[in-house]
Amino acid sequence: LLRFPGTLLPLNSRLEEVSCFLQASQPAPVEALRALPLFADEASMRVVEAMAGVADACVYFIAQPIKQQGTIDSNLYLLHHGTVAIECVGRGRVAELIEGGSFFGERGFTGLANRANATVRAATPIVLLFRFCGDKLGNDVRRACGERIVGISAKIRKQASAQLAAISNIEAFRMCSAAFHDTICAASHLRSYMPGQLLIEEGAQDAGQTFVLLAGLVATEKDGRKIAEVGAGASFGELLMLGLTSSRRVSMRAQTFCKTIEITREKFQLACTRHPEENHFDQFYRKAAEKQPDSGPSWKIGEKMPLGFCYSLNVASERKTCEASETIAASALGKSALHLISGEADVKLGTKFIIRLQPGDLFNQETLLGMREGEETFVPLIRCDVQILHKNCFDYTCALFWDQAEVVRRALMNSMLPRLQGRHSVS
Repeated sequence: LLRFPGTLLPLNSRLEEVSCFLQASQPAPVEALRALPLFADEASMRVVEAMAGVADACVYFIAQPIKQQGTIDSNLYLLHHGTVAIECVGRGRVAELIEGGSFFGERGFTGLANRANATVRAATPIVLLFRFCGDKLGNDVRRACGERIVGISAKIRKQASAQLAAISNIEAFRMCSAAFHDTICAASHLRSYMPGQLLIEEGAQDAGQTFVLLAGLVATEKDGRKIAEVGAGASFGELLMLGLTSSRRVSMRAQTFCKTIEITREKFQLACTRHPEENHFDQFYRKAAEKQPDSGPSWKIGEKMPLGFCYSLNVASERKTCEASETIAASALGKSALHLISGEADVKLGTKFIIRLQPGDLFNQETLLGMREGEETFVPLIRCDVQILHKNCFDYTCALFWDQAEVVRRALMNSMLPRLQGRHSVS
C-alpha cells in the first residue's frame, strides 16, 4: 500500500468516515503523553500540561508525508494510531517503521537539529497523531522535555552500542571493518521468544538468519533430543546465512524468555554488496569445512579458486528443493544457472535424454557467459536440492576475484562439454 497508495482511492470516502470515528474516540493529549514512560511520573505534570496546550490532533492517510527531509521542523509528534515509515531520500528505501505509542521528531523539538534528517509518511491507511509545536513552548518547558528525551535516547544509544558489540563478536564478522559492523547492526532486528518457542527448526529452509542471544537460555536439539544449551552472548545460525549449508542442521528452542538480535541472509547479502572489500571470509569458511566437511556446497568451477570464491557463490545463490519430476526449463531460468547440490537429475531435449547430472554439476551455465540460454529441461529423478545463481551475482563474484576470471571462464566452458556432446549424439 505504501508503494501503491492509489489502490485505496475508491475507498477515500470510507476512510474519511472511519478517521472521523477514530478521532472522536482518541485520547486527550494529556492522557496520551502520560501513557509514555517519558512522562509517567508526577514530576512531569507541569511539562505535560504545557505541551497539551500546544497540541494539534492530526490525521494522515496512506503515503501522505508528515514531515519532509531537509525542511525546518521543531515539532514533536506522538503517534497513537497506525504506523509511519521513516525514509531517507536518495537511498530509496524505508529505513524504519514506527508503530503507535511512539514519538518522533525529538531532535528538532529539543533544538539538537534545525532540519529534518528523514522523511516521515503514513504507512497504514489511517494514521492519527498529536503534533506539539516547539515554537509555541517556553524554553524552560522545552529544556525540561529535552532532558527527559535525552535520558531515553541515552538508554537507546547504550542498547545500540551493546547490539553493535554483540554483532562484532560473531566469529564470522570479527575480521570485518567497523563500517561493515555498522551496516549489519542497522539492518538487524530485535526479537523476543517465549519458553518452548522454536527459534530454528531442524531441516528448515528459512530466511537464513543468524541469531545473537542477548538474554535467556536456548536448547540445541537434534532429532527431537536436547544435546546442548547456550546462554547470553552465544551466536548461532551462521552456516545457513553464509551459504555453508542448504538447511538448518539442528533445532534451537527457548528454555526461558529470550531476547535476540537477528540478521537475515538477505540483509547480509546487501551489506556485502555495499562493502565489496569484505571478501576475507576464507578463514571462517575453512574452519566450518573442517568441522563439517559436507557443510559447504562445492562448485566444480571453483575447485582451484580461493575458498572465498565458493563462499561468495553460495551467499549469492538462491536455494530451492525440487521434488522428483518437477521439471525446470532453461527458458524459465532466464539469465540464471542451476547448481545441483544433492540428488540426481536428467537433462532432456524434448523427450530425448541428453546427460545425467550429479551433485556439483551445472545446468544452463552458458547464460553466465552471456550466451543464449539452452533449450533443454532439468528433470529431477529424486528429490534434489539446488542453487540458482543469477548472472549479475556471478559477474559480481568474478569482479571480486578479477585476477582469476579467465580460469573461471575456462572451467565453465569445460563444464558445458559433456552436455554439448550429449546433444550432438542425440542429433
